[in-house]
Amino acid sequence: FLSKIGQFLLKIIDGSLLAGIFLSPNENVAETRGSIFFKIYRLLRGIGWKIFRALRLNKLLEGSIFKMVFLWASITVILAPIAPTMIIILLSLAGFGSLVLYLLCTPRAELKYYPLNKYVYVFAAVYFISIFTSVDVKGSLYGGCLTVLFIMFYMVMTNCIKKKIQFKALVFVISAVGILVSLYGFYQYMNQSKFGGVWVDTDMFQSISFRVYSTLGNPNVLGEYFLLVIPTAVAGFFVSRNNISRLFYVAAVGAMMICLVITYSRGCYIGIMVAAAVF
Repeated sequence: FLSKIGQFLLKIIDGSLLAGIFLSPNENVAETRGSIFFKIYRLLRGIGWKIFRALRLNKLLEGSIFKMVFLWASITVILAPIAPTMIIILLSLAGFGSLVLYLLCTPRAELKYYPLNKYVYVFAAVYFISIFTSVDVKGSLYGGCLTVLFIMFYMVMTNCIKKKIQFKALVFVISAVGILVSLYGFYQYMNQSKFGGVWVDTDMFQSISFRVYSTLGNPNVLGEYFLLVIPTAVAGFFVSRNNISRLFYVAAVGAMMICLVITYSRGCYIGIMVAAAVF
């Protein structure tokens, strides 16, 4: 029934202005490839490819695990809510390095173009500039650069997925990890005495005794994580072909939604409503 509704809405949205802005695969490709940034990219890549060929690095790295972009990107995304931040930084950099090696060793490979790219890159650029216009540049440097790195990881993800089965497998595993994060959140909620309630402002919210933070260490960050994963799991539901997979995604969304509620993160409550409307 939900799939029927989704298909009906898809027919309405298809061809709309919103779809044209974000989803048209070949919009402004010529303009983008004629830009100064693309020319700089092609120049640097050409130089790098000649160096690799001269040193026979392309032969040395043939079949290497270091060129498997999907592997490094998948590990990064799967471990993001579990592993320490420094590990995720290193894995993200490994993903970027793997993409660079792949491009330098594969002359015919091209970066994928999507209309959404320009919005992501502008967002990253504005965030980067805001670091140096902050009232506390030194204090903003680490968090700002970290955020820019994670925003730009979009480039790695969009260029590592080659087949539909890779996309489906990644969505499934991301949703499964979301369930595990939720279950640990439920464990915290049922054993509050074992965990510190440092994130509760008892002066303002006397009715709230504990806010779940699961593996993320902060209820607001946990809520932000769910804002990313819940729509992904909903998308997994709509692309699933069998009822077992659909039941899995229903369970994943249900678990994460309940855990989101007990984070008591009001900003994330608003965020999930906006996400639902946009979705």
